[in-house]
Parts: sequence; structure tokens; C-alpha cells
Amino acid sequence: MTINLKDVVLLLSHNVLLPNKLHKLKLYNSFSKYTFCLIYLVIVAGGVVRMTGSGMGCPDWPKCFGLWIPPISADQISWGQNTEYNTNQMLIRNDTLWVSNSKFTSTNNFVSKNWDRYKKHNYAKFNVAHTWTEYINRCIGAIAGFASLILLIISLTTNKKKLIFFSVLLFFLMGFQGWMGSLVVESILSPIMITIHMLIALVILGLVLFLQQISTSSKFLFTNPLLYRLLIVSLIISIVQIVLGTQVREGVDVLLKDVSKSEITTHLIPIFYLHRFVAWGVFLSNIIILYYARKIRNMSFHLLVIISVLFILISTGILMTYFAFPGLAQLLHLVCAVTLFLVQIDMLFKYHYYSIE
Repeated sequence: MTINLKDVVLLLSHNVLLPNKLHKLKLYNSFSKYTFCLIYLVIVAGGVVRMTGSGMGCPDWPKCFGLWIPPISADQISWGQNTEYNTNQMLIRNDTLWVSNSKFTSTNNFVSKNWDRYKKHNYAKFNVAHTWTEYINRCIGAIAGFASLILLIISLTTNKKKLIFFSVLLFFLMGFQGWMGSLVVESILSPIMITIHMLIALVILGLVLFLQQISTSSKFLFTNPLLYRLLIVSLIISIVQIVLGTQVREGVDVLLKDVSKSEITTHLIPIFYLHRFVAWGVFLSNIIILYYARKIRNMSFHLLVIISVLFILISTGILMTYFAFPGLAQLLHLVCAVTLFLVQIDMLFKYHYYSIE
């Protein structure tokens, strides 16, 4: 029997190279799930920051009061005699934020030529709980960014152009989101900047779900065109509702400067009522989705999540309206709104089978 060299090469490619490629795709798909969880956790942490009012806990970015490790007491950011200061280190003095312009050791008196007023904003307050809440949020974000970099490196080993392209896009968006975070701080939590920040986070999460879909060998779950269109409509409504929700939250913050929590429900802004009206669209569109998707195989988990999330959204909405917007209810409301968006977009991706090639 003669051995054909071509047959040997084909045999090797199918039994060695192909399994190796499949292993890399499996590794990519698995790590994309970890990346997704980390990015989701960043949004939850961001919700905690908003719930506790810690958004300005660190007045600068990426450092915190000019330090890589935030201060644990006011003494660390107060001027002191015979103290060594590094360049760009910050302190609060006379309700003003100051930045050291060189490395020096202080004398017995405050020498103004060694310090510059911080020019990006005039917020000069310190609360150790707020500072560390914001710092932990940033650390989780940095870890998620590093995970996106690893995901990009893994994609390069697969030699799949589509996977590489969208992995590069993900890494770019993570960096852009970090930069947007700095602008949010510099704007002293501008409502518009916070809304943009949230929308980018949703795009990033949706992109990771897309990467999971195109890196898996599983087929689509349904082929119902009507359900597909319903999902698109519901997804648009959910995005509008999330944007309105961020505006309502900022409006409540403004109101709390003038009225007490017990009086806030009598001073609700018009956008609150628009938010509540759109909430009916969220509810009805998802009820219709539940009806049309109830008999689809392998969709039970998605439907269970939708039912659970709708219940929590309604419950927390009632709590916030009639019990002066308790912080935990705000956090649950935000997390569930994001979760509903993710379930809808995941179902949308599963309508088609996206080819990796």
C-alpha cells in the first residue's frame, strides 16, 4: 500500500490543526463570559456609586487626589508642616483643591508658589466612604479593561478576521469609556455626560454578547420574524427608558438640594411622568414577547429572567415613587433595567446564526 503525501497532510490538518482552532475558539468563548461578568459588575458598581452619591469621591482621574492609593483620612490631603509632597499631589485648603507643581518638603508656612489651583472643576470635598466607593468602582473597571485586552490577544490566535475586528473594537470602546469616565468627573456629574457614559456601557455589553454568539458553535434558537421585530421594538423602548431613567435620577438629585426626601414626591419633574408612561411600553412589549416566545425550545431561561426582572422593575418603581426614592430600590431598578436590555439583545442575536468567517 502506498502512502499519499496529500492524504497525510489532510489527515493532520483535520486531526491536529482543526481541534487546535476549536480549542482557541472555545477558550475565547469561555473568557468572553468572564469579561462580560466583569463589565456587568462595573455597571453594578457604578449603580452603587450613584446610590451612595460617591461620584465625586475622587476629584481627578485616573488617580484619586493625585494618589494611586486613595487617602483614608483628611490628614492625608491637608497641608502639614515638614511634609514631603510629590508632583501633582492634591490637598484641600480653604475649600479649594490645590495641586503641587513639583516635589518638595513643606516648611512651617504654606508657600503658594508650590501649589496651583485645580482648574478642571471647583469641587473640594472629602468623604472617605465616597472616595473608596468610587475607587473600587474604578478598580473593577480597570480589571474589566485588562480582560478585554486578554480577549483581544486570544482573538489574534484564532486568525478569524471578524472576531479580531470586533475584539479590537471592544478594547477601543473600553478605553474610550475610561476616558468618558474622566469627563464625567470633570463635568461634576453632568446629567448628559452620565447618560452618554451609560449608553456606551450598554453598547459594550451588547458587543460582548455578540462576540460570545459568533465564537460559539450553537445554532440559532428561533426563526419567528414577528418575534424578531418585536424584540427590536422592545429593545428600542428599553433604551429610551434607561436614558429617561438617568435623567430622572439626576433630576431627583437636584430636587434634594431644595426639598427633603419626604417632600420629593410632591415636586416631581415632568420627565418622571414621561418615564412612567414609557414604562408601560416596556411592560406591554415584553408581555407580548413572552406570549410569542413561550413555546420556543431552549428559551425558558430568557423568559424566566424577563418575568423576574419585570416584577422587580415594577416593585422598585412603586417603592421609589411612594417611599422617597430609597437607594437600594434605585440600584435594583437600574440593574434590572440593564439586565432586561441584555436579555432582549441576546435573544435578538440568537435569531440568526452569525458565521465566524
